[in-house]
Amino acid sequence: MKKIKSVTTKIFTKETNEEYTAAYSEFDINGNEIVAIDNDYDGTENAKNVSHYNKDNRCTKLEVYTSGELSETHDFSYREDGKIVSEIITYADESKSIKNYDYQDLKTVITTVDEDGEQEELEILILDSDGNIIEKTVSDYENTVTLHQKAEYQNGKIAKRVDFDSNGAEIHHRLFTYNDNGLINSIKILSPKNEIMDSSVYGYDNQNREIFRSIGTRAKTETVYNDVELTVIQTTSTTSGQILSSTISVFDQEKNPISEEDFATIKKFEYQYFDEN
Repeated sequence: MKKIKSVTTKIFTKETNEEYTAAYSEFDINGNEIVAIDNDYDGTENAKNVSHYNKDNRCTKLEVYTSGELSETHDFSYREDGKIVSEIITYADESKSIKNYDYQDLKTVITTVDEDGEQEELEILILDSDGNIIEKTVSDYENTVTLHQKAEYQNGKIAKRVDFDSNGAEIHHRLFTYNDNGLINSIKILSPKNEIMDSSVYGYDNQNREIFRSIGTRAKTETVYNDVELTVIQTTSTTSGQILSSTISVFDQEKNPISEEDFATIKKFEYQYFDEN
């Protein structure tokens, strides 16, 4: 398989009959994205990320540009086993946020402080013996809980997730089921009283590709694959049959998308590859 060196995304807007370069990504020989650029509708650069990797393909530095100006620099450090131990974020005004990772037995504590050592955020992850996160708590600089979740796993897959408010009261919980191939079969969102708030149901073809997804009783998404013409048509419609969106995607022999067309736009992808020699 040929290795991609860069991808340029161009969008043609049907209403204005105009085309602009919406995005550009560049990769190293190992497949790591080293440059990612997003442009505004007029083609001017909106955001750019530049990433640097070590010999183990771990990102050691990330430079974030906004409107052409360097706005943030992220410097990462790792342990010998590859686990991240620190991230230093330097902002345009030269202030810093330092994120430190403390790995304990079945527990990971991630502390973010400013350059004076004052806490900005505290994240605590509780793990089971298989390394799954069974509880996650995030607190802000005032130690107010901003995120609290608990999860249960069966056969290595999440079966239930509960979300709590800052006072520890349940907001809602999600129940997950899987088919015989281990693919997600359904997700139900229920209130603390087990009243169904929302749900999704999934269907697959004999190649385990998603062909159907319901969105509660409001809408459904159907996907049709044409392996001869290398096209995929994805249509979202209401349960009454009104089409909300439809996208036709065309792929090359390497299974890379080369175009996507919906009601309003045509998106094209242009590739450059590394010399195979």
